[in-house]
Amino acid sequence: MPLLNKKGEAVKVKKGEVVYEKKFQVFTGKWKTLDELKNVIYINGIMLCPRRATADVQQWLNLRFKPEYAIMAAVDYGVENLASLKKAGYKIDGLNDAEKAKIIYLTHHLGLSDAKRFIKDEITEGSAKILLTAQVGDESAKARSKTAGYMKAHRKWLMDYIDGNIKLSNYFCHEKTTINNPEDIDLIDIIKKINKEI
Repeated sequence: MPLLNKKGEAVKVKKGEVVYEKKFQVFTGKWKTLDELKNVIYINGIMLCPRRATADVQQWLNLRFKPEYAIMAAVDYGVENLASLKKAGYKIDGLNDAEKAKIIYLTHHLGLSDAKRFIKDEITEGSAKILLTAQVGDESAKARSKTAGYMKAHRKWLMDYIDGNIKLSNYFCHEKTTINNPEDIDLIDIIKKINKEI
């Protein structure tokens, strides 16, 4: 990930090459260097030092820090998550690309299992508290949950977050497209659309 200056622009050296971050965010407010990540479960997701790991495995895992491979992996995970939702009975084929993008973003944030629970509105109060706190911090999570509880607060925050970050008009080349532009549709309406007849 590129190192950003105070204006949010990528930092570059004299030759114009991008400078990359030396630390990666693993939780809200918690950052680790690549060496720190290699020594804990953030990299392999299983254990500290897997016995069967080889230099080839580590070399393959390191590809996740190259932007091109990270993007390809995100697309692969997104497509796989859509296929899994379809297999579970959700009406994915009727969605346009923008609607699929919002569902992919949902599965990215929650993982497939919690995304299914979110779609069915079955995330528990305890899980919602953990998820919301991880995203916005303890103080903000408490404040957001005061009136309606963590379940509703988390649901509202995540829907607003996804709807706010995927605005179709931000991605159109307006000089080239003047007709048949799809309209933005809120995540709640997409969820209703894929839930029909389940």
